[in-house]
Amino acid sequence: MKRKKWLMSMAGSVMAFLLVACGTAADSGTEEMIGTTDTAKTEESGEVPASGNEIVEINIWSGMTGADADVMQSMVNEFMEENPDIKVSFTSVTWSEMFTKWQQAFNSDLGPDVMMMHSTDICNYAPNEMLMPLEEISGSLGIDSANYSEAAWAGVQNEGTLYGIPLDFHCMGVFKNAEMFEAAGLDPNMTFETEEDFLNACKALSDPENGKYAVGIGSNYAHTYRYWYSLLHQFNGTFVNDSFTEAEFASEEGKKALDWIAALPLDLKYAPYNEQDIDADFLNGTCAMVIDGPWFIPTAIESGMEFTTAAFPQIGETPAVWANSHVVTLPVESGRSEKDQEAAEKLLVWIIEHSYEWGSQSGQIPANASVRESEEYKSSAVYPYVQAFVDQKDYIKYEPLCAGTAEFGADNELSPVMSAVTNIVSGNTDDTMGELESAAKSVTDILTE
Repeated sequence: MKRKKWLMSMAGSVMAFLLVACGTAADSGTEEMIGTTDTAKTEESGEVPASGNEIVEINIWSGMTGADADVMQSMVNEFMEENPDIKVSFTSVTWSEMFTKWQQAFNSDLGPDVMMMHSTDICNYAPNEMLMPLEEISGSLGIDSANYSEAAWAGVQNEGTLYGIPLDFHCMGVFKNAEMFEAAGLDPNMTFETEEDFLNACKALSDPENGKYAVGIGSNYAHTYRYWYSLLHQFNGTFVNDSFTEAEFASEEGKKALDWIAALPLDLKYAPYNEQDIDADFLNGTCAMVIDGPWFIPTAIESGMEFTTAAFPQIGETPAVWANSHVVTLPVESGRSEKDQEAAEKLLVWIIEHSYEWGSQSGQIPANASVRESEEYKSSAVYPYVQAFVDQKDYIKYEPLCAGTAEFGADNELSPVMSAVTNIVSGNTDDTMGELESAAKSVTDILTE
């Protein structure tokens, strides 16, 4: 696939939406977006802090919204308190808007100096020389690859070159209602090492005639795609070939994974039929378990429920679980001054070193092992629940690290794969292989257009 052609196509389609929703670039352009959180970037502010050094102003952009954006803003504020000679403007919009605005402002002083994205985004921009390679400076910045799992470190590389530093990783895990487990005669701390372990627990926890179920399986929800993606790899299937030119999930392994998930609500009645909100059903006691990411930990704690966590169930032969990571990158800007570059690098390192703050408030698992072992992180409210996620770090499975994933990945409601998963889990059709073959053709077309 020609990456530049895909990138232009993606930008055009997203931009067309934004022009309708937000006005023209002249009405709501990059300059306005940058100024939303603090002040627009200037080359030199002329301000002099108590240190006597001239203030340097830089920008950091993120697609984080809501509580996640609040956490990152507080971290930026703390960084500025510790570094009064650096003023940071933090901008947070939706991911799609951020990437579109970045392409408008690319290689200008209106763009970001530091940028958050996901591991699966790097492949869209690194080949077009929009991200700085970090291989040469990572050592001088004190970034040690030994502090990261092989999977997380590989996720920030493109064709063998490092383009980002992992902030966190987030995979699927099981949240268990302790009271419901005990009422069913089950140990709330149990894990699911085999298919039998999981199905036996589901049977004990289910009472569909009285509206009680073992686990939530959303009928039209990105997590259901993520469950299927995890099981596809547990059954030793593959999503795409090594050259990223052909989808390979329309296979016996892909069918087995999707049929297994669909059986929970449709045949076994272990999950509600046509379920709309798995989190609400867990919190209100309809379901004894929900399979979710670590970002759900703060919500579960706030609910007051007594709960425990476990790794994603081991159903197939090979340990595997869907995951992604937030990563910190340095976008290319040819006119960036040496002082701005040094400030941007300093902010990147600070964010990674303080990722215990991000993890303890957002629930996301710090990717850096030293941070995970820090007393600051161990003393956080989320720490008793994170080990189930940490234990999976060596076998996390990212969606394909190639251009096009944004079109067929779990986060895209229009994904052809999501459509196939939804149709089978909802019982709209029982032609699992037919649905997968149709989705695979669409994915192959995306990869090769």
